[in-house]
Amino acid sequence: PGFINLFVFPEPEPRGKYTTLPVELEAMPTGWQFVGRGGFVRRGKMIESSGGIGLLYYDAKVYKDFILKLEWRCPLPRENQNFFNNSGVYIRWPQQITVKNGEKRNPADLSLEEFDTYAIKQGYEIQIDDTGYRPKEEFSGFPAEFNNPHHLTGAIYPVYFAPQLRPLSFEVPRFDANAMGDRTGSPAQAPHSKKPGKWNEFVITAQGNEFTVELNGEVVNKATDHNNAYPEEGFIGLQNHFNGYRVQFRNLRIKEL
Repeated sequence: PGFINLFVFPEPEPRGKYTTLPVELEAMPTGWQFVGRGGFVRRGKMIESSGGIGLLYYDAKVYKDFILKLEWRCPLPRENQNFFNNSGVYIRWPQQITVKNGEKRNPADLSLEEFDTYAIKQGYEIQIDDTGYRPKEEFSGFPAEFNNPHHLTGAIYPVYFAPQLRPLSFEVPRFDANAMGDRTGSPAQAPHSKKPGKWNEFVITAQGNEFTVELNGEVVNKATDHNNAYPEEGFIGLQNHFNGYRVQFRNLRIKEL
């Protein structure tokens, strides 16, 4: 079977007035829900991240093994950076989120604190950030810096928990067979993004505990999760980050394996 389009928009298209989630969810692609802060703006047949941090997730169906294709772009450069974008593509995001003390929550029932603390750190996030910016120490466990391969576009984002949140109430991925502790991730091999305004294509393959990320025809990540942290089927999601970190998406298609 061929690819199924997950970006099926209701008609008619908005003209001259853009709508931000979650005010009018019906303006977004059919079957998608939103949780968290900020939202997305619909611009014709594409959507653009706005504010955040939040997640637009497809809850009409869950997926386990698949090939996911989508296009994204950074609409504008900012300051002295050629790229200034931050988003992510979530795969196998759990249908029930594990929160404090191992309790389970449906995504729609999460508090903002539970979403910020737990939900965005579950499932696998394929990173979009062409600056490779590693955030401050309280968020990453390391000093802030640019061009870090664990935070670059195509990386499978590292999970980090501040000391006060240990012990963990759920499994986290472990892409390095010899990794110790509670921080893990799979770095991107090289930047292959196009200039702002140009569309990029992700091809993300998930099969068992093996993951491949292609960016514009180049393999930028090939990883094995030795913990097999999220072996069951889950949601596909698109992340919106903070104000100013805009990313646009279109043509999201999937084929089950």
